[in-house]
Amino acid sequence: MGKFKKGEKHMPVEEREETRMQATDDSNRKKLYALIIFIFSFLLYSNTLSHEYALDDDVIFKENRFVQQGFGGIKDIFSHGFLYGFNERNNQSYRPLVSTVFAIEHAIFGADPFVGHLVNVLFYALTCVLLFFMLLKMFRNYGLLVPFLITLLYAAHPLHTEVVANIKGRDDMLTFLFMVLTLYFLFDYIRKSSVIYLAISVVSYFACLLTKENAVAIIAVIPLTLYVFGEMDLKRSLQLTFPFATILLVYLLIRSQVLDAMGLGETLDIVNNTLIAAKTQSEMLATNFVILGKYLALLVFPHPLSFDYSYNQFPIVNWGNWQALLSFAVHIALGVYATSKIRKRDVLAYGILFYLITFSVTSNLVIKIGATLGERFMFIPSLGFVIAFVFLLVKLLNRNTSEGDKQPYDISQPKSKVLIGVVLVIVMAYSAKTYTRNFDWKNNLTLFRADVNATPNSARTHFSLAATLNTNAVTQKDPAVKAQMLQEAIASFQKSVEIHPAFSSAWYNMGVAYFNNGDSQNAQIAYENCLLYNTFDKQALNNLGVIYFNRNEYSAAIEYFSRAVEAHSNFPDPYANLGACYHNMGDSQNAIKFYIKALQFNPNNQMVNGNLAKLYNILGDTEKSDYYRKRSGQ
Repeated sequence: MGKFKKGEKHMPVEEREETRMQATDDSNRKKLYALIIFIFSFLLYSNTLSHEYALDDDVIFKENRFVQQGFGGIKDIFSHGFLYGFNERNNQSYRPLVSTVFAIEHAIFGADPFVGHLVNVLFYALTCVLLFFMLLKMFRNYGLLVPFLITLLYAAHPLHTEVVANIKGRDDMLTFLFMVLTLYFLFDYIRKSSVIYLAISVVSYFACLLTKENAVAIIAVIPLTLYVFGEMDLKRSLQLTFPFATILLVYLLIRSQVLDAMGLGETLDIVNNTLIAAKTQSEMLATNFVILGKYLALLVFPHPLSFDYSYNQFPIVNWGNWQALLSFAVHIALGVYATSKIRKRDVLAYGILFYLITFSVTSNLVIKIGATLGERFMFIPSLGFVIAFVFLLVKLLNRNTSEGDKQPYDISQPKSKVLIGVVLVIVMAYSAKTYTRNFDWKNNLTLFRADVNATPNSARTHFSLAATLNTNAVTQKDPAVKAQMLQEAIASFQKSVEIHPAFSSAWYNMGVAYFNNGDSQNAQIAYENCLLYNTFDKQALNNLGVIYFNRNEYSAAIEYFSRAVEAHSNFPDPYANLGACYHNMGDSQNAIKFYIKALQFNPNNQMVNGNLAKLYNILGDTEKSDYYRKRSGQ
């Protein structure tokens, strides 16, 4: 039997056995809680598995040529901007990692919305489980219950539907997942002192940055988290942030080399950001605080929800508006409380600061972005909200005790039952809202029909519904149903321009709807209104030319087709239409000239090739006539 060192205290065998049993029990409970979280998160969004593509899924997945190339497109994904594969614009976001995930998915499964939604739901369930384990490390003095309740509340929050139910939302989801991994391995590093954990944490943060640019704000979350939960002073917390700051600079350098401009590359107008309509900075700030107040309101009471809150859902206001003043006062109070209490490592203060920091990039306070309000922007900040909310309950439950708010909560304690009861009631209410909201995301039509009621003053919401009806009507074989859909589309376009009279895209698409419905007179009026606000709209110019062409008013048609060519010299349609005008006017020379010009852009245009074949046949040039006839497929 070994000798005891002098003065050494030894745990009795019974106590050691009890400790081992307690550790085993905790381990089993962790696994059980993790399983509950996974199943709960998966089932909550299981009704999205039968959904179609919706909203921006086409832009990011179906119509992105780099993603369509699968593994072969990954090199181009990393060397171009996020949307370059869709619109060849290289001055917007740089998010190569999420695009790579989409490319791999496409290479293996093709364009299958079921797979896309399944991957999203699995990622979400996995992310929530990892969040639980990260919170266990963060709140190791609070037992298992508090991290479990925070995770359940986060998983159930209805504001997350835009991210999880929309395949494109995977960029926000993966950003959050990599942030969780960053903090998870950072806690491992400070408690196990193995540099490998620090390396994994830094790599996770780099992955976070490569997924979505709002991850830049997480650089401020790292020292804050280390200070509050890492049991180290502020100086050491900042020192440990240095490797992450270095990788942030590396990311910014790569981004600057890949993109044509360091900014977000978005052209802002009042359609995508109401704040642009403000006449003064004071009005802009007041309106911004109304919107910030709406974010807080949606975090607490997430109803009604909408994919869009554009102009004029939030009218421009000044500081005489009570909502602006109330929101300003609430945010000041939150900021004062958080900054005054954070020195004491107050968890409620941490939750508030986490929310404010991670929201800063998309709040429109630091920089103006291409959205007035977006529920997806709460995917990361909402973690701060649920942490703050749960610990507010903890403080209230402990207000008459001397233990403070660092007492581990056991499920058998009376206080724990109160905490569980309050949180679970909210989780059930949030879950019901989330599950029912998911149905709206079935496809574009279901989403837009629901959201015109949720945000009735948004010009873009009405426009989106109208545009979808217009598109769907084209493929409708039943004339009566088609006419009904077009009438509904026209009514929604009219509502859109009623809200925003200068919405040129709405005027243009209204013209298309009228034309498809056989009403060329109102189509002409709509196109002319479009040109009032966008003089160089090539499609409106061309379509006006078509209307005059159909009336045999060739001189007027030539005027509009010529303006379309002047506005966009690479637009092939007006060249072909100019050729048709001159053809019908008996001007063979000009007809041939414009037909051939049209074929330079689209050599396989059957109509143009066929018209050239007819024209050369009339001119007696059988060789050229036969050549173009073959190209026309006749």
